[in-house]
Amino acid sequence: VDANEGYDSAAAFRRQWSSLASDPALSELFDRLEYVEQPLARDDAFTEETKRAFEAWDGAPPIIVDESDGRLDSAGTALAHGYSGTSHKNCKGVFKGVVNACLVERRNRTDADGRYVLSAEDLTTVGPIELLQDLAVAATVGAPHVERNGHHYFRGLDAFPPAVRETVLEAHGDLYRRHEEGFPTLDIGDGEIDLSSVVEAPFGVGPRFDTDRFTPLDEWLDRLDRSS
Repeated sequence: VDANEGYDSAAAFRRQWSSLASDPALSELFDRLEYVEQPLARDDAFTEETKRAFEAWDGAPPIIVDESDGRLDSAGTALAHGYSGTSHKNCKGVFKGVVNACLVERRNRTDADGRYVLSAEDLTTVGPIELLQDLAVAATVGAPHVERNGHHYFRGLDAFPPAVRETVLEAHGDLYRRHEEGFPTLDIGDGEIDLSSVVEAPFGVGPRFDTDRFTPLDEWLDRLDRSS
């Protein structure tokens, strides 16, 4: 559950959590809930008040940060304040994510009573390069599932030239399928995608693309200026 900074304090979040968790109609939901992401505003996430509230909360769900993870040492700071981990996004830093994955794994191995989490999220990432690189890192840090925000807003690779589409289908036919209208789109089955070709490829992307086939950034910006 992504709480998106929705609570004024750790105490307020705990009160609502306790109220909802005691509702029998929600028991199945709470049995399946893995963690709660960023319930507090980023400025309140690492206060002494928050630390005291989380450390005193017996039976708390795993709570992780996201928006508060803005520094190289934020994951360690979160753990020191009673959180159970953080989220990974490539925009936060690829190697930072790898380091955080190691930190979370070490905590899980050395703290028998704790349960530590590294989640993953993609923001607006689209193939044929960025999405694949994002997935490659998610696989590397061992994230079992990813909060998909971006690719649902686009018609697969419909915006790209035919040669790019065919190249992607040939190189990453496990990740993409041909849509009924002809363009490549992610091949999602039972909520899962196959990353075999992504993991095997250098930096997640198998083919090299001829950049001359793409519209230069200056041309796009010129079009925007003329349309505004």
